[in-house]
Amino acid sequence: MILTRAQHQRAAESCYLRASTGLAHLRLPPSACAAEGLPYDALHALQLAAHARHVRQTAHVHRKSDALERYVSAYADEGFTILEIAQSRKVNFSPYLLARLFVERLLGVKRSEVGAYMRTPSLIPDVRLRGEVAACVEADAYCSPLVDRVKAWAGEEHEWRLQAALARGGRGVPRAALFTEEELRARAPPPRRTPDVLLRWPAVVACAHGAPALVTWLDSKAAFGEEHAVAEAAAQVADYARLFGPGAVVWWGGHVEELARACCEGPPRGAAPLVFAEPPQLLRWATLEEAAALREALAEDAAREEGGSGLWLEEPPAGPPGERVGALAAAAPPPPGWGCAAAELQRQDALREAARV
Repeated sequence: MILTRAQHQRAAESCYLRASTGLAHLRLPPSACAAEGLPYDALHALQLAAHARHVRQTAHVHRKSDALERYVSAYADEGFTILEIAQSRKVNFSPYLLARLFVERLLGVKRSEVGAYMRTPSLIPDVRLRGEVAACVEADAYCSPLVDRVKAWAGEEHEWRLQAALARGGRGVPRAALFTEEELRARAPPPRRTPDVLLRWPAVVACAHGAPALVTWLDSKAAFGEEHAVAEAAAQVADYARLFGPGAVVWWGGHVEELARACCEGPPRGAAPLVFAEPPQLLRWATLEEAAALREALAEDAAREEGGSGLWLEEPPAGPPGERVGALAAAAPPPPGWGCAAAELQRQDALREAARV
């Protein structure tokens, strides 16, 4: 789902209010979707982001010595469970993360060693603590090894969906015309950064404004593309752009509309990826001239980092890259300097000219 910034802000603040007022531990009920007017997947992605924000903003409070002393006293002297302490309105913190603090404090282990006990509670010698840690792991809907596994599986599933969309029906991208992330990592030496899909020949897609844009790689994110998430991914995708050229990120949970439309603003194309809520349609392969210009621009960095230019095909694949041949595929190659920013400037010029008339 694509939301305007205003729509996203309203939904995100509603989710954050839920997380920060004593409901941080609860799973998102389906009834919340009707209240917000959003599909469950989109609202769940926003709730995950809101919970992460709540944890970032409050974690330091619960790590303080005086706070931990109160929690341990409630646990040891008053008989409260760790789960009850975490879910109390005064604490309202992740049960799993609070259990980590208990393990570190009560067992006297280093923070770097706590993870082994959380992944395998049977290693904890104290019977009561062992059972309560297991209960916290099971009850936490947002932070725990179990949730991490689910997120990893979701990420892998959406990577597969991206690859399948590119080759759908046998009429899509030829298998020999792309590398998957696993294939890139298997190379010796592998590139320092590996997107989910690297096209071995650049292709043209339409950006949010309908302007043609080259892409050489695509990456999949099983999350909602809000400002914070996009900022967190910025360093990663900047490496992709430097090594392989311009690309696109698919945010399967949806994204803020203005982030996709920022393609016509700010830095030149290639510095920031295109943003989509589903795999884009590849309209045609780049011409030899377009590919040569891109290869020349990448050559120095790509050679140094074992990047994109050395992984390209020698010539474009035969036939159209997608199931449907878009209007751009039949059009003549655009003039030099074409692209998203140029198209937006032309649109603005046309509007000013119409206003004068």
